[in-house]
Amino acid sequence: MNPRQNLLGVAAIAWAASALPCPTAVAHDALHGAIGRTGIVVSDPDRRDPVQGTTRSWAVDVYYPAEPESGREEVYAPDSGLVGRLVREGYYDVSPEALSAWMTRPGPTRAEAEPLPGPWPLITLSPGMGIARLNYGLLASRIASQGYVVAVIDHPYLGVVTRTDGGLWTSKDDALLMDEAGALNPARVAEWTRDISVVVDRLVAGQAAGVAIDPERVAAAGHSAGGTAVLAACGADRRIDACMNFEGAPDASPVSRNGAGGPTLMVLSRARQTPADLDRRGVSREDDDARGEQLRLSLKTMLRQGGEQRAWVVGVEGGSHMSYSDAPLLMPDTVSRFGGEVMAPDRSLALYVDLTTTFAEAWWAGGRGSEAMADLAARWPEVRP
Repeated sequence: MNPRQNLLGVAAIAWAASALPCPTAVAHDALHGAIGRTGIVVSDPDRRDPVQGTTRSWAVDVYYPAEPESGREEVYAPDSGLVGRLVREGYYDVSPEALSAWMTRPGPTRAEAEPLPGPWPLITLSPGMGIARLNYGLLASRIASQGYVVAVIDHPYLGVVTRTDGGLWTSKDDALLMDEAGALNPARVAEWTRDISVVVDRLVAGQAAGVAIDPERVAAAGHSAGGTAVLAACGADRRIDACMNFEGAPDASPVSRNGAGGPTLMVLSRARQTPADLDRRGVSREDDDARGEQLRLSLKTMLRQGGEQRAWVVGVEGGSHMSYSDAPLLMPDTVSRFGGEVMAPDRSLALYVDLTTTFAEAWWAGGRGSEAMADLAARWPEVRP
């Protein structure tokens, strides 16, 4: 099966929401300061670029709590060359006018702002296939506002990647990224997983000047194919205490054969299915709910086959395959294109931030583990554990 079809198929399962009260607002911007952003280039001299044959290198955007008024205000998309490429490629059918507007839209960060004293917990974020890392800026800055450093990794050939020499790559530039049947190459996924560990190495060592990382509190999150890469990160690097996969199919990850190597979250999102949606698909609400429950159970069994009991598979009703990104706010058609009803963009952002921070904190020292996740499900009626 084509992995894109597989990913969308996984995300296309409906779940019934439990009749719980709406949660109170998540305390966003808890630091009451600025969010800084700095870019670093990470190189791994032990590996080669699979296409160019040069040293494997990639860019990382680092979001961090910063001193108010320090640094300089940023627009959402400061790289005009990248925006021009997105316009030429017809990026997600977003109009050229809308894409160009990103270059003047105020951004959520201040460039090169003075970091607040740490150390801060670290969450890495691996993008989905074909998605530019800038489209995680709103999500990453909101997570950072809760007291984290968030590192958005421009894995080679995964998204729309800005090369370290200023050029651009996309997944189309790697002829071996997928096989003839359209399945992701496990060797490429393993390289992305290794990239996460190297980024942790560099940030713990202080490559992002002044941004202090707590090496005892590290988690990894990923979206779509990036989520597939994240699944194995906990087993590959014991510094990573929690791994979160939003919408990524597990087929090309070793966890599909060996189970999870540490606390692991899989999130599968689907727009709310109205009676008309169900009629068009020719299924009843009961059958649709049963299929969703069966999928979650089979995935949970897969994650736990290695004996790991700290594995959660949750459904989000009112989300979509693109919800773990800035798409609900900036590219709403990519969220609603599969039909059904989706939640309001602000609520979507709050929910996915809460999922990320709650699961990470649950497994750090002093965390509340599964009890914290159960409380999260009680806060959000959209979440089906």
